[in-house]
Amino acid sequence: MGPPLFDASLVRERSSVEDRQEEAPCPFKDLLDNVSSVLAKDKDIFAIGGHVQDEASGNSNVTIRWEGHPTLRLPLTDDTAQLNAPITMDIDNFCTNFDLGAHGILGTINQSLARSLAQRSSLGWQAFRAELCKLNVHSASSDLSQTLVNTPASIGQIATLVVCLPVAHKGGKLTVREKDQQVEFDWASGPSHMIQWAAFFDICELETLPITEGHRLTLTYNLFWADYVPGLMADQLNLVDQQSLYFYKSLEKLIDAMKSTEKEHLVGFTCRHAYPHTSRSSHENLHKMLKGMDMVVYQALKQILGHVTVGTVVDDSEFVKKQFETEEEERESGRAYYELDNSYLVDTVCITETPVSVMAGQPRHKEWDDYDPTAANPTNIAHRHRRESEYRREKVNWLNHAPDEQTPKEVSDIYCEPWQRYVDITEYESSAVIFAWVNKVVSTEVVSTEDDYEEEESGNIEDDEVESESGNTEDYDGWNEIFD
Repeated sequence: MGPPLFDASLVRERSSVEDRQEEAPCPFKDLLDNVSSVLAKDKDIFAIGGHVQDEASGNSNVTIRWEGHPTLRLPLTDDTAQLNAPITMDIDNFCTNFDLGAHGILGTINQSLARSLAQRSSLGWQAFRAELCKLNVHSASSDLSQTLVNTPASIGQIATLVVCLPVAHKGGKLTVREKDQQVEFDWASGPSHMIQWAAFFDICELETLPITEGHRLTLTYNLFWADYVPGLMADQLNLVDQQSLYFYKSLEKLIDAMKSTEKEHLVGFTCRHAYPHTSRSSHENLHKMLKGMDMVVYQALKQILGHVTVGTVVDDSEFVKKQFETEEEERESGRAYYELDNSYLVDTVCITETPVSVMAGQPRHKEWDDYDPTAANPTNIAHRHRRESEYRREKVNWLNHAPDEQTPKEVSDIYCEPWQRYVDITEYESSAVIFAWVNKVVSTEVVSTEDDYEEEESGNIEDDEVESESGNTEDYDGWNEIFD
């Protein structure tokens, strides 16, 4: 017998001291309000900056060449070196060995700045591509303070990236403003051998202070939306020549053989990588998160069959084992207590063809002693107010293998069966699996169980759906409240 779920002796009324403590003013409330206003839902990233962190390995060395002038190698090794260069030079007149990709700058911008704008504008998964535009030299002798709006230099330009090269200087602070927010980039305060950078949207206002000593060299890049990013691969079948895949012809022959039977066949591929398939916020874009072999197989099946989904397989091996053990015990004793028929468990797995959020299920017992050995079957567990489970059993033709101990898993279901003073808890894990049907007309309409969830949360449920919940009015140890 398990421990009591609720100890009434621990309940006490609030004291007047506690009330006075809560009423005391928060010493940092103004600061908290300030941070909250900055991080409000209508605010987002408009400028970011960073520096190259591997200068010790020599990766911060930059070479610039232009016609009619000696090659410039940075950082300068001679403190007395004189820098004689044009104020502004377009890309047609110079070249450099500086590589954004090698230093991770573009990847960082795509992970933060690009995602920020894509989310605000409902563009989905997007990334920037960078085009080197010009080389600028700002000197103490001729530089002036100026404020301007960063007007796009090219059609389709979304943002700008400025890379400050490793040359010692003082002054020249860059301020980027959007509405009532601003970010300052003071590159002169960093080590002279360090490469620093800043990226910002073209709608921002810029202010640069004059250089007071030395020279500041910057490379300017125009940032555009890329025609392709990894997240788009799932929906763009022309990006990979399917015939070049070593397994494609064999897969095509297999599908053709299945089609010739004129029977429905479910094909499955167990994903090799881990994905957040039980997270509601990831369901819509789960197929875009696929990587490696998972993405390639997804594309190949989509090319051949047209409709592919990323679903789950529940690990109910312990339940299946217990079912066959119970059936064997009945056969040996000659008494059929439950009259089990486990034929439906043979060569089948418990699946959903679309992702399902992690949930907890309750039994539908009419009496507390009405034990049912199949109650913990995932296909029988109804979550919250739903009548039916999202899971069903299917025979799957595995292209690789069914999920095993090495397959990444996430907790997907918790089945709680409360008795009078204790509770049985069964936890199920699931793995992400790619599914495709052969010889079956599949509707492309997305039927979301999450819509049902939101409807339940708002109290918009049919009366007959609640009837089974309200039929048993007893609430042993408050367990009904846990799921409501």
